[in-house]
Amino acid sequence: MKVLTVRQPWAWAIAMGHKTIENRSRATSHRGPLAIHAAAKWDEPREHWLRHVVHVARDLGRPLPEKLEDDMPYADRGLVIAVVDVVSVCTASRDDRQEDCDCGPWAIVGETHWKLENARLLREPIPAKGTLQLWNLDVPLDFRCGAIGFWGARNTRFVCELPEGHDQKHHESGDTIWFGDHTPPCTCGRCPAVVEQVGAL
Repeated sequence: MKVLTVRQPWAWAIAMGHKTIENRSRATSHRGPLAIHAAAKWDEPREHWLRHVVHVARDLGRPLPEKLEDDMPYADRGLVIAVVDVVSVCTASRDDRQEDCDCGPWAIVGETHWKLENARLLREPIPAKGTLQLWNLDVPLDFRCGAIGFWGARNTRFVCELPEGHDQKHHESGDTIWFGDHTPPCTCGRCPAVVEQVGAL
């Protein structure tokens, strides 16, 4: 899986689903799952940026902890903490600072905006050293929702347990989950876990 290293508190804000735009100087052709690695250093001045993140998240109605420590280890450093999906990239503001790209309050004028969705936390964040560019992580990822997948293995098929009381029709076309270069774990909100690996295709 591709990984992006981001300084705190931005990495925490992305992992928690608060921040849905990542500001970068360059665009990316990458689409789909992207792991978020919290860099070894905070963005400075630390208190200034933390207040900014809390202010924007609160204005958007996002639920926030009483203190940052309550969201540990996802507010820590030097860890792969979550996975998001890169759904699109907006270059309008970068190409023309007068252009209103309507990317929302997280977007910085003059930057390229990577649009992120579907943040999911890792059950156990993974210690790692990051780089300035996208880098690769080929280890099993265990999500806090219970979904388990080996993102380094291409075309590995998993199945999702059908919980009691679930609508069978909902799962007729959705009970096979593809990893690698395909879709992320089932995000219907009704599937508690990916429970069985049925083989590499």
